[in-house]
Formats: sequence, C-alpha cells, structure tokens
Amino acid sequence: DDFVAFQSFSLASSLERKNPLGAIAAFRDAFDGDPSARLVIRMSQAERYPQAAQRLRAAVYDAGPTVMLIDAPAGLDELHALYAACDVYISLHRSEGFGLNLAEAMLAERAVIATAWSGNLDFMDDASSALIPATLVPVRDPQRVYTVADARWAEPDHDAAVATLRRLRED
Repeated sequence: DDFVAFQSFSLASSLERKNPLGAIAAFRDAFDGDPSARLVIRMSQAERYPQAAQRLRAAVYDAGPTVMLIDAPAGLDELHALYAACDVYISLHRSEGFGLNLAEAMLAERAVIATAWSGNLDFMDDASSALIPATLVPVRDPQRVYTVADARWAEPDHDAAVATLRRLRED
C-alpha cells in the first residue's frame, strides 16, 4: 500500500546530471518522513566513481528510512520488476539524452515525473508525463564527466517537483 517513487541511473552519466539529490530533496519535502511513502534509487558504476557514490550514500542516509539505495547494477528483468513495483518514476535530470529509463517506465504504464528539458521532450509532453519546469544554468560537474566551456543545463523547479509528487500520490 506504500507510495513508491523510483529512479535508476549510472554514475558514469554523472551524479550532478542525473540529479538524484534533487529527487531526494523533493521527496523529503513532499512527504516529510511519512513511512507510507518511499523513494528507491538504483545506481550503478559506484566502483568507478567512489566520491560521487559516497555523496549519494550520505544523502540517502540523511534522508532517513523512507529512502532506499540499491547500490548494484540491475539486470533487465530486475529493472523491469522495479518499474512494475513503483507508482512513479522520477527523473529531475539536468540534461538527458534519449531518456531510456523514462521511456521504459512509460511503457510499464507508470506515471513519470521528468524535467521539461532535453532529449526526453522528443517523446514526452504534458499529456503523457508530469513535466517539471526548469531554468537553464551553467554546467557544474564535480565528476568532470561534462566539461564543455559555457555549456548550460537545466535546474528543475524544486517546488513544482514537490507539488507534483504530492498530486500523483493523491491520484
């Protein structure tokens, strides 16, 4: 009966770019420790990016028992089972390529919250998804995966993400 939000990503795509810390902050502010609301984050490539992995582990720990981290790559069957087990897939990304996880979650008939910016807009709109408005900001990537000078990416609107999580839980 719990409300479950889910995000899956590879640290090779950059912790800052995939922005699970933003998802944790929005989830925490939306549900304030409510034990019947849960956020599950699955990351892979932690061994290649130990500093980024430790930042995420610390944020999950600080968020309390309603946020869970799966620190292992998932096979396709496990990933599809995670989509099936969630109510909402959340991606408050700062930049996205195609957005395979978003498309897979939509194919699994899950509500999808995503930043209204980047490649995912090729297949997402307000009728099919819960798009979070964003402002463009300079790229700042401590992992240095993204280093193009003067590049910009999106900063999703925190308050809109909080309100959207609450609305989808009620719906």
